[in-house]
Amino acid sequence: MEHQTQVEQIRIADLGKTWGPRPTDRMIEHIKRQGVLVPILVAQVPDDDGVLSYHIIDGNRRVVAAREAGFESVPAIVLDNLANDEIAELTLSANTLRTSNPVTEWWAIDDLRQHGVRDQAITERTGLTPAALKARAKYGSLDPRIFSGLVFGKIAPSVVDKASRLPTEAQDRIGDIFEKSGELQTWQVENEAKHYRQPRAAAAPRSEAELATQLEALAAAAIALGVDREAWLTAAADAFQRAQENDDGE
Repeated sequence: MEHQTQVEQIRIADLGKTWGPRPTDRMIEHIKRQGVLVPILVAQVPDDDGVLSYHIIDGNRRVVAAREAGFESVPAIVLDNLANDEIAELTLSANTLRTSNPVTEWWAIDDLRQHGVRDQAITERTGLTPAALKARAKYGSLDPRIFSGLVFGKIAPSVVDKASRLPTEAQDRIGDIFEKSGELQTWQVENEAKHYRQPRAAAAPRSEAELATQLEALAAAAIALGVDREAWLTAAADAFQRAQENDDGE
């Protein structure tokens, strides 16, 4: 569908809420001195009553920075006659070309999926990698408190990415931490993640000397656990027997 484009000054108050990470102090100071040099990108959309409003496609951080710098309006490229899936696609495309806003990316992905667009088509149309798409999709199952912290710029995206990899019960505990303190740091998420890390399997020995070294380490661990010599020899013999049977079975 064809749409009209124009550049105009939009009142910040008319843009509604902004989402995602807070702009850096350096960005705010730069805009305070120079103004918003690169127009934001917005879609003009009607509500159910036909009243027009603006949907920010690209530029949430610029709007926040301009607001904090004391500006009342920002330059904007205004698009009209866009369908919802077109807005979502433009939002993803704009974000993949620079430092992304994970919140707007997630909402755009969710919107495209609700319109029946498959993941492969999303990556082809927007340039978003399958890995990034999978990572953003996890935000849909985040603890609501963690997601809210991301939306309003109170939790860094890197911290949320780590939290999104954890099971529900771990996210619930992390959500409690954020709810009580109002912040969430990487070390707090990593402390929780330690409970879910699988121990690495020892590398297979390449010689009898390496095998002897590994056996000594296992014996030391058994002694530290209070295992006596006879129990250790029995466990080792049973393990050897099972491994031999498995090898013969192959």
